[in-house]
Amino acid sequence: MRKTDNFNCGSAARKKAKVYLEVDFGTSFSILNNLTREYFASHFELVENPNLANFQVVVGDSAVAQYKDIGDLIWARHYDKFGTKLGEGYNGFIETDVFHNSISNLDQARILVYGFNIQGTVAAVKRLINAQTLYLDMNSYLDAGADVKSLHSDILDNDDKLGLQVMDLLSQERLGSHLQANDEVLRRAVQDVYYDNNVEVAILPVKTLSSTSYGEETQLRTKNLNIDYSAKYKDVFSLYDTPVVMAGGIYSNLDAFADFGGELVEDGHDVWLIEITGGPDEEDNTPYTYEDLEDYYVPALLAGVQHYSGSDTVNYVGHSNGCRSALTSLSKHYSGEDDIGYAFNYSTGTWDSIDLKANPVDKFFGIACPTTLNVLEYSSKQIREINNDGVPKGTAGIEELRAIGKININQKDFLVKLNILAYLKSKSEGNISLNLQEFYKDLYLDNHSSFSGDQNVANKYIFFGGTDNYYSLVNYGGDGVVPIEDLELLNDSFDNCELYKFYDDHTDIRDNKNVKTIIKGELLE
Repeated sequence: MRKTDNFNCGSAARKKAKVYLEVDFGTSFSILNNLTREYFASHFELVENPNLANFQVVVGDSAVAQYKDIGDLIWARHYDKFGTKLGEGYNGFIETDVFHNSISNLDQARILVYGFNIQGTVAAVKRLINAQTLYLDMNSYLDAGADVKSLHSDILDNDDKLGLQVMDLLSQERLGSHLQANDEVLRRAVQDVYYDNNVEVAILPVKTLSSTSYGEETQLRTKNLNIDYSAKYKDVFSLYDTPVVMAGGIYSNLDAFADFGGELVEDGHDVWLIEITGGPDEEDNTPYTYEDLEDYYVPALLAGVQHYSGSDTVNYVGHSNGCRSALTSLSKHYSGEDDIGYAFNYSTGTWDSIDLKANPVDKFFGIACPTTLNVLEYSSKQIREINNDGVPKGTAGIEELRAIGKININQKDFLVKLNILAYLKSKSEGNISLNLQEFYKDLYLDNHSSFSGDQNVANKYIFFGGTDNYYSLVNYGGDGVVPIEDLELLNDSFDNCELYKFYDDHTDIRDNKNVKTIIKGELLE
């Protein structure tokens, strides 16, 4: 069954809320007071006069006790709203109320943040920051009326995942006596929780075979992102069952999905960023072709993730060329292939041959994925336009770059030849081979090309297409680079497939919050 959903999305810059902050973790954990103030200051405008604030935020038992009777604190901590008995160290609480400040003549919200133990308070602080658009939007409080306490309060109960994460990272097993020592070790541990610094990063290389079109091996990079949760925590939440592989488009690099990958890691996923193009070795005068990506680069990278992670199955997220090259590669190699490349053996210091296991992808997520590029779009219009010599501008641009000895180019090199540099929206993150740009140029020029993918590439497909051009340029219906018809073709080509459309251009759709939400939800199923 195929499904299509359409969304119109808009965003506006959000002004920082003015917050009057009181923090007091007590004498036992006083080292966390300034750290917590710094953390809030990175998100809000802190003011010294409470009469100038939109919100008063009170953090820590000692500070909260000034506003709430200690008996009420003890009572509130023992049961959640469903009557479940609490008592875990990571139970945290956010309580809100609205009052009228007679001095400033403003309605203000007071937000109390506290917990059973230090872990609960830290977890509640994280929850407040993560959900700041709910807790620090005055209009939402006024709209809530009498229900403000129920709508803008939260209990991190015994099953709260964030609370359990914080408990795992600030546990007695990890910190030992430092947990109660009020020392620098504890401060750094809480800082890592606040700023999401617990993500571990490892660059793990793979290498292609030497039978590429240019007759050489090429070293490619994978980057593994994960959090070193305890074995018990991983077991409780069944973490890391299936690695998530993420690949950007042309002119991107290894970090194209670094931000989104970091979000997935925080959700408990084992993330692998791969560099199909843009790496230091492949862009060092390496004349690879699109067919090299299909037959050598993508298979070696996927086999490398299988080898390093120990998992035969992955979920895949690809943007633009990172989507298309994976689809066409897996259509050829989904049944697996022995000795497809090499992974580095850190024990022996040698390269070991690796195999691509059969049916490597479970769920395939394709964002702004080109297929035929037949339908007119802003990019195709520029490339197809005939110059004064009777030659398409795209063809002339490639010939000029080749004439000056270019083997690998950046995005600016090509856009200058098309005379559309002024419309460059995002900075060029990496180079690609001139041959690859020529492949896509030819695809744009051939407006009768076809595309087919093998159903066995994955078990489920979710595609995302954009319908807004860059800036105020003429909108042809696609994202300025890829026609929406290319995504509709994919939706019609695969069973168990869904297509979502968003009013975004080719660049912005990669970071669209709704796209991320859908992918996160699918990964949990």
